[in-house]
Amino acid sequence: MSINSSQLSSEILNTIDNVSFLYDTYLRTNESLLPEKAKEYENFFESLKKNIDEQVLRIAVVGAIKSGKSTFINSFLKSDILKRGAGVITSVVTRVISGRDLKATVHFKSIEEINKDIKNSVVLLPDSDENLTFENFDITDQDSRNRLKNLLEKLKTDQLITKDSREAKSVYLQSYLSGYKRLSDMLDNGLKVFEGDQFEEYKDFASQEPLAVYVKDILVEIPVYEIDENTEIADCQGSDSTNPLHIARIQDYLVRANFIIYLISTRTGLRQADIKFLNMLKKMGLTEQSLFVLNSDLSEHENIEDLKRVEEKTIEEIKMIKPEAEFFTISALYELFKENKEKLSDKDKLRLEQWHMDKKSVEYLHSGFSRFKTYFDNELISRKHYIFYSSCLRKVTDSLSELRQRLELKIKYIKQENEEAPADLKKQEKRFNEIKKLIKNTLEGSKNKFDKTLKNDIDRFFDTGSQVYTLINDFIKTYKNDYDKYITKTGENSVKVNYFSLYQDFKQSLDSYVTQEINPAIIYFVREKEKQIVSYYYELAKSYEYMVSEARKSFDELIDKENDDFKSYLPEPENFEFEKDFNMPSALDALDYNVGIRSSAIAGSGLVFFKNIYNRLFNSNKSINDDVRKTIEKSLEKIKKETEKSIKNHFLNYRENLKFQYILKFSGQVMEVYYNSLINRLDSYISDFSNIQDLLEKNAEIKKEYVSELNQIYDKCKIAEKDVSEIFKKINSG
Repeated sequence: MSINSSQLSSEILNTIDNVSFLYDTYLRTNESLLPEKAKEYENFFESLKKNIDEQVLRIAVVGAIKSGKSTFINSFLKSDILKRGAGVITSVVTRVISGRDLKATVHFKSIEEINKDIKNSVVLLPDSDENLTFENFDITDQDSRNRLKNLLEKLKTDQLITKDSREAKSVYLQSYLSGYKRLSDMLDNGLKVFEGDQFEEYKDFASQEPLAVYVKDILVEIPVYEIDENTEIADCQGSDSTNPLHIARIQDYLVRANFIIYLISTRTGLRQADIKFLNMLKKMGLTEQSLFVLNSDLSEHENIEDLKRVEEKTIEEIKMIKPEAEFFTISALYELFKENKEKLSDKDKLRLEQWHMDKKSVEYLHSGFSRFKTYFDNELISRKHYIFYSSCLRKVTDSLSELRQRLELKIKYIKQENEEAPADLKKQEKRFNEIKKLIKNTLEGSKNKFDKTLKNDIDRFFDTGSQVYTLINDFIKTYKNDYDKYITKTGENSVKVNYFSLYQDFKQSLDSYVTQEINPAIIYFVREKEKQIVSYYYELAKSYEYMVSEARKSFDELIDKENDDFKSYLPEPENFEFEKDFNMPSALDALDYNVGIRSSAIAGSGLVFFKNIYNRLFNSNKSINDDVRKTIEKSLEKIKKETEKSIKNHFLNYRENLKFQYILKFSGQVMEVYYNSLINRLDSYISDFSNIQDLLEKNAEIKKEYVSELNQIYDKCKIAEKDVSEIFKKINSG
């Protein structure tokens, strides 16, 4: 039975409120503690509640264009929520979560991001007076839009054609121009909400190029029970896209995702583009959290034998990448049609009737879908929620145990009437403070040394002798292409070269290489550093945990309290989680070196080219094309040198950003988590000392009344511990 996340969340939140109230009540019995401790405990419990409220299990649905990702999610939701068959030139991640009403929120790029995007794209267009003046481009300015419009109109047909299709960057820029008029009023708000009768309109932003180009992502909320309220399913467009920006956007989401569902169409089987993308996942270290769904269109297979033949071959290929792969063969379209019979068109009703004639295939595919649903509920949703809720409850249990122990100690100490108590308490307080200071100084000193190691590791990863830098430079140096395709004969003794296409092909190839090889290497490196950081502070804190336990034990001995068995309160590395308000640099940042590669490199090459042609026309019998190829090669070398400089400077900036804005911040926060795990156990004792000393000087009646009050809180702690135990049972049974 899967966990009912909504019910559990509600129960845990109520328990946290109860425990928070107990702490508040306890603090009010000790007015001297209230000012400095109340806020601290309030923040702790509010942080726990926030983690539960905001906890999201992210599942990325990835696959090639036309593999049926949107249909698969729709079949899962039993309704046509997502636009099916949307293929656009930009990458739009559509996230689906549970909500009260049917609603879609389209999040737009900022004006700054749009302007930067356009300026970077203009750099890739042919040199002209117009595109040298785009440094101050502003999409909101009519003059800027006119300049862009004029530039695109002046491009000749041969400059807009690459490999028999309209040049992507020109289409991209034209989409920005076309969509601005419709979106100008929305961009200032940063988002647009579609609900009620307008809900269906959001689909235009995932399928129409002039609108999709402005979109950062789309969040769809649906009031159905097929998706858990703490689960987010994301439709990540086209893993086989030839646009590196698409792949980079998918990488950004995959880094944050908990699980990846990779869809493969049985119509095509595992294609080269799929293998390429799956190998990229492997380099990122993400194949362990991936499972595979073979999506069948029943119309494409003559019988179940043909379907199983494709299935067997595809699984064999998948297992070469991930030997222990989990896979399920389904028909997303069949499941969607089956759930929406009354809404189908006459044509689709006929298709469904025809499919039902192949009873064996239908039963086989439906069985696969049922197995997937069971796996999804039990292995993905329930297991992840089990880990998360168990972690939260352990923190609640620890805080309850801590409060109960403090109450026991305080009650026993007050009843003891020991004349030497004040002096003993002073000694213990001094010792506790010395241990706290020792731990703090040691951790901070160790952090400074460790951070130097991290800095050196990051520098080595990106320096000019590193594997990453060598890979990029080797790619640039060895890049070649068929130069003849850039040469067009314009007369008997004259030719012209499409330098625009030459540069565009080079840049496209380099961007693809960066997303396929360099980004995965960076992501894997960062993930390994995160593990190293957590393990480092865990081991360091562990070395002091016994000291903290012994200090508390010596305090217990003062009041003849029986010592509890040693128990570790440190978060274990494999289950380590903490709330951070920063993320690693976007995969898109690794491609942001366009502005450094100026089109002057191409312009300079052009002058050399025409001079050589002029000389050869009159002084040589050599083929013009031979001479042109040499000139093109020289031009490309010049472009390569410009690129090498730009790449070097760009990754220097990227390295520093990764270092100071992510890795070192991560290190600092992990240290704080482990430091607080140690210190809080001492602080809880020290904070009671002064109050106990004051109480020992009070008369018997006041002490009796105070002890009675503490006993009431103690009894409530025992009840709360039983409540937590019951919730644990529900989680374990789920």
